[in-house]
Amino acid sequence: MKDSMGSQSSMSDREGLLTLFGLIAVVAVLYFAKVVILPVAMAVMLTFLLAPLVLKLQRIGLPRVVAIIATVVIAFLAIAAIAWTISVQVVSLADELPRYEQTLRSKIRQLNDSHNAEGPLSRAGELVSKLRKELDGGDLPDLPGRQADTGAEVAEPVPAPVTVQLQPESSGVVESAAQVIGPLVGPLGTTGLVGIFVIAMLFQREDLRERFVRIISGAGLNVATEAIDDAAKRISRYLTMQLLVNALYGIPIGIGLHLIGVPNAMLWGFLAILLRFIPYLGPWIAAVFPLALAFAIDPGWSMLFMTLGLFLTLELVSNNIIEPWLYGVSTGISNFALMVAAVFWTWLWGPVGLFLSTPLTVCLVVLGNYVPSLNFFSVLLGSVPALQPFERLYQRMLAMDYNEMLLLSQDFVKEHSLTEYCDQALIPALNAAEADRHAGGLAEIRQTFILQNVPELFEDLVKNDRPELSLLEGAVRVLIVPAKDDMDELAAKTLAAVLVSVGIQVRIHAATDLTAVCAERVMQQPFEVVCISAVPPAAFIPARQLYRRISAACPGVKCIIGIWSPTAESYNLQKRLSKNTEAQVVTSFQAAVTQIQSLVSPSENDSMVSAPIPSNEPERLQEVYNLNLVSKDPNELFDSVTRALAKAFNVPISLVSIIDSERQFWKAQTGLPEDLALARESPRDTSVCGHVVAQNSPLVVEDIALDKRFSNNAFLKSRGIRFYAGVPLRSKAGLAVGSLCVIDTKPRNVSEQELAFLTALAELLTESLDEVKCVA
Repeated sequence: MKDSMGSQSSMSDREGLLTLFGLIAVVAVLYFAKVVILPVAMAVMLTFLLAPLVLKLQRIGLPRVVAIIATVVIAFLAIAAIAWTISVQVVSLADELPRYEQTLRSKIRQLNDSHNAEGPLSRAGELVSKLRKELDGGDLPDLPGRQADTGAEVAEPVPAPVTVQLQPESSGVVESAAQVIGPLVGPLGTTGLVGIFVIAMLFQREDLRERFVRIISGAGLNVATEAIDDAAKRISRYLTMQLLVNALYGIPIGIGLHLIGVPNAMLWGFLAILLRFIPYLGPWIAAVFPLALAFAIDPGWSMLFMTLGLFLTLELVSNNIIEPWLYGVSTGISNFALMVAAVFWTWLWGPVGLFLSTPLTVCLVVLGNYVPSLNFFSVLLGSVPALQPFERLYQRMLAMDYNEMLLLSQDFVKEHSLTEYCDQALIPALNAAEADRHAGGLAEIRQTFILQNVPELFEDLVKNDRPELSLLEGAVRVLIVPAKDDMDELAAKTLAAVLVSVGIQVRIHAATDLTAVCAERVMQQPFEVVCISAVPPAAFIPARQLYRRISAACPGVKCIIGIWSPTAESYNLQKRLSKNTEAQVVTSFQAAVTQIQSLVSPSENDSMVSAPIPSNEPERLQEVYNLNLVSKDPNELFDSVTRALAKAFNVPISLVSIIDSERQFWKAQTGLPEDLALARESPRDTSVCGHVVAQNSPLVVEDIALDKRFSNNAFLKSRGIRFYAGVPLRSKAGLAVGSLCVIDTKPRNVSEQELAFLTALAELLTESLDEVKCVA
């Protein structure tokens, strides 16, 4: 065993070293081969930006070649127009700069003469002069011509050095042209390469995509395709939205500067659009130039302050209104990661790397999401929290940091209900603590801290809105009994606080008391409900044993068994109880509260709601019989649909139900318990599918326990059914003869896409009903 663990550890170390060396090699290649890689990277980014426009032009009927050429021409004409406009503005600014010299001198004199005999600039200048004199008069070796300490002079002065100048030969026309054109060759050549790469990538987009998929996928084509699609969507969305945000920022900057009177306002607006692609620093770099110009040309200070106010106002509006409105979904990168990425890519590729830092970092995060060996990229750079809410809470528990526990819990409760906090954060954290305790990995001091501080945490969390707990004998309606140990009692105290917050008064039976004491208390004061509290992993067997003892001592008592775990299946746990038991197994506080409310307030939910009979019931039943839908003969199409549904929705049960006059008949099923699968039918009045047929429209019940129509349905409760989604099966006449549905033993929701998929399958079955009719 130790050898196996040692070999796994050494293998993990080798993989880590290989990954580290691989990253170092990649960074080295990116640095030394940037002359080749930079144009490709820029072309890829432009391709991501232009590809949506190509697709839109193709959708309106343009051939692929025409759409690509038109897109590239439009893009490069726009870039050329912007470059020409900026160059004109720069030339105009250079011509105007000498005019601002006098104003600038006047401003400096104003700063220097700040109603004092000596201004700050004068004092600074004098300080520099003194330092220079001290340096000049410092300890230096005696040189000819220099006074000695005694004041005597050297007899012979040193002659002044002879200045020698080398005059270059006059250059010709070719050399002069080379000096002018030379600096432009590099940028123009890079621009040309980028243009060629963009055109080639747009023409061979699918081919390059397939080759890249083949390189990174191996046998996992699905994962590679998802990764590329994810990266393409994020980068394309980022570039498009960032360009739109920058335009909505830069255009008002240009207009505002023009109204203020700052020269060359169009130039500064364009620079604001471009420089805002640089994270965080870009807007302020763009603001430096117009601020300096406003300082230089205005004899007063109003233009400077108006310019500064313009940039501050638009930055606040852009960050807090425009960006959240347009972005919708972020790039998935944390703010700190954006700053680090900007520094890293600037060091690697210079100013171009600064512009490309966000898209390139997006690619790294996506790779981390889909490539296990690179998962650390998504953890380090991603915006998704590295730990789930319950893991964060449990980490604070292990750190024994009560203040952080409280702050984290308060932040969670601001956006969720108290019950959701228990089910999604607190109870899973207690599950983790109990699992570590059973494995011997939880120190005694930390265990004691959790047991002592969680009740106080909950008190601080709900003290402002929790009603006072009354322990009057006649007022207590629910008894909560820990199954075994202190952790079960801790969960019981938490559930008691939740129940009190909804107006149900409770009493807690101590974990140290004997079961006989509990039974005696139930007999002396007949509680309406007894709830057994148990925290896994060692939970179900002690809870079941405790229930049997209580039910034997107090026959007929209403009992709920809470196995508090987000991963436990109440349906499977219910099956492990004896068939004749009336106790209900729940795995969440939400389900426990709902069940207890229905039991202590039976007048509100004392009967289930059966589906109404449609007005066209005779015609509907005639269609059922004509199509021979109640035949028990198998149908492969229906069976394959139910199998596909169960797999697609990841649910245990899927059904094709036909509603007869008094029953629901399962024409096809996947996942039903053996007794129901053999019977293939159940009463119509307990059927949820009957409601689908009655309303002849889709029905989604995310939590049956919370729906008054079904929360007291004995058939559903006995089977542990919590979720239902069904759509009607209609004949050609439009009559609902049954339903196609999916069922789960835990609450969940359904997206619009999933419901559309369910409806499409129902329509497929509807088209096949005539074939079913032929089956005798």
